[in-house]
Amino acid sequence: LESDFTLESLRLYTRMFPGVRLVLSTWDGEPVDAISTLLPDVHIVQNRRPDNPGPSNINMQIVSAREGIRFACEALHSRYVLKTRTDMRLYNPNALLDMLALLDQFPCKSADPQRARLVVISDVVKYMHYAVPDKTMFGAASDMWTYWSLPLDERPAGAVPSQPTMRTYAQHRPAEVYLLRQYLQRVGWQEDGTLEDHFRVLRDLFVVYDRS
Repeated sequence: LESDFTLESLRLYTRMFPGVRLVLSTWDGEPVDAISTLLPDVHIVQNRRPDNPGPSNINMQIVSAREGIRFACEALHSRYVLKTRTDMRLYNPNALLDMLALLDQFPCKSADPQRARLVVISDVVKYMHYAVPDKTMFGAASDMWTYWSLPLDERPAGAVPSQPTMRTYAQHRPAEVYLLRQYLQRVGWQEDGTLEDHFRVLRDLFVVYDRS
């Protein structure tokens, strides 16, 4: 609500991306009347908050992303989905075209277990095993559904302690590592826990879009 950030983001996207269908996936009880009144073409999905938010609120992100993507796939029959956060904003009017062009320019190998690469914005922590940025992600709708329709993290909120190295921190499966390793299991990727395998995952399944 501060500075009407979510409302103004949606207004901006209706101008920048004409014809693109917008879905706001939020929580039961959130004050969305202004959005539904001023932007009637925005689809609003309200969800029940998970009882356990999980480490770093990962379950909040899983539920809101999953249900927004479910609506995009089932109700809107979307071919591609961009998932982002309501406290972030894209300003490049060519962003979606750029991401589609990246998927064309860097196709998956025939043996890869997904339809197309997943595009992420450049927050990659190079030496953090099996971590990719999860704040903004773009891809084929079926791949996005596979990525985000995962089990909730049943661990308590403080279950991932700080660690002296990226490798040992990643072994505790913080939020982005939990997401990616669940995805790798579902697509049949045989991870071996090495940094080299982490680089192979980045090379074969993702493409990084420079945030600038």
